[in-house]
Amino acid sequence: MLHSRPPSENFFPGTLWSRDIYVGDPYTFLFVKRGILQFVYVKPLLAIVTMALKVTGNYQDGEISWSSSYMYLTFFYNLSVCLSLWCLMVFFYATKQDLIGFRPLPKFLCVKAIIFFSFWQSVIIALLVSSGAIHGTEHISVAIQDFLICIEMVPFAIAHSFAFSYEDYYDMNVHSARMPIFTAIKDSLGLKDVLMDTLDTFRGSKFNYKSFEPSEGVPHIGSSRTSRIMAGLRYSSTTSKKRWLEPAPASKFLTTGRGINDEVVVEETEQLAFDDPHPDDSVEELYVASRSMLFGDYNYPVVGFRSPLWRQTKQKYRSSGYGGAESSSKSYRPIEQREGCVDVIVEQGKGNYVVLDPAV
Repeated sequence: MLHSRPPSENFFPGTLWSRDIYVGDPYTFLFVKRGILQFVYVKPLLAIVTMALKVTGNYQDGEISWSSSYMYLTFFYNLSVCLSLWCLMVFFYATKQDLIGFRPLPKFLCVKAIIFFSFWQSVIIALLVSSGAIHGTEHISVAIQDFLICIEMVPFAIAHSFAFSYEDYYDMNVHSARMPIFTAIKDSLGLKDVLMDTLDTFRGSKFNYKSFEPSEGVPHIGSSRTSRIMAGLRYSSTTSKKRWLEPAPASKFLTTGRGINDEVVVEETEQLAFDDPHPDDSVEELYVASRSMLFGDYNYPVVGFRSPLWRQTKQKYRSSGYGGAESSSKSYRPIEQREGCVDVIVEQGKGNYVVLDPAV
């Protein structure tokens, strides 16, 4: 996505080294991703250290002095916060046109304002108490910080209701959810993907020019293209194909350059199609028909959130019998026609689901 784009705007203190930054470079992207992700682990680690110091009586909250553990923990926490915020700003400006449909700016401001603004607010209050500008008891800085947070959370909660609106995930054409409540809770608590992504990020072995190079397209002219060429990438003068040179044999005297590795990367230009060993026209027809449906398997456990529709239909069959005329004088709202959606009334029999009536 960022491969052929020009570098984006850099921010202080990054401007001390370069006026712009190219996030499309895999090693730059890896640095930015690591800078964002490190805060996720530094924060709980410092919280554990703080609790251990409080238990042993070596932590004085809000005390600013060379012998105070609060000052050193605050320094490292502030360093982690600034690095994470800088990397987030770099990533945001590099991808803001791609993320415009997700409204990233209000989400970014709401979340980061609570985390970072409350931290810097506590530091400022601690400095004012330490300098004597605010007089009071030993824990006055903590009391002021807690009081201000209780007040500030009211406008923050209102802002969150607009930034993270449920309307972003509400689709009028979808009439059922695919997971029961306990399955959904179990799915939301799954952390394996986060753990694997963290390991890949901090290892960095998969972030190289070969893995990030698309089958077509030329990177923006600059240091990134030069680095790719130095890593062994060669362009064809007649076609849009690319190729990688074989890595040079390892030397015990010289170290390999950045981007040269022994990983075998499959060329993306190769065709992945293969012949079907057992062709069957009926199976192909079923496959084509299934793609026109909202869901393929109607026997899957489904939790409907538009209950009046199926409840009224189910009550209709109970009163009139299967296939019989309706005897009740009570009128029922007819099933509305919805394009691309199929309602099926099913009854669980002896181990099977029997379709009673489809309403298209």
